[in-house]
Amino acid sequence: MELINVRCSQGRLIITDTHILTERYGKTQMMERRSFTSLKTKGALWSHKVIFYGQGKGRLVASGMSGRNAKRVRDIMTGRD
Repeated sequence: MELINVRCSQGRLIITDTHILTERYGKTQMMERRSFTSLKTKGALWSHKVIFYGQGKGRLVASGMSGRNAKRVRDIMTGRD
């Protein structure tokens, strides 16, 4: 089940019950939610970046999203929704 599906510079950021994905033109980068360890958000005036860290060297970046969407993503991933 999709929890959130928003636009970003990588195409779409999709968070489901089991995975975190970025999709663009059929190219998908994926991280399993069970390997997710932490989250970092960086914001500029109009463009925000969310970096998902996984176990080991796993990292997934979603940039170019609105502040509202970045906050929604952070709330979902930290259990504040």
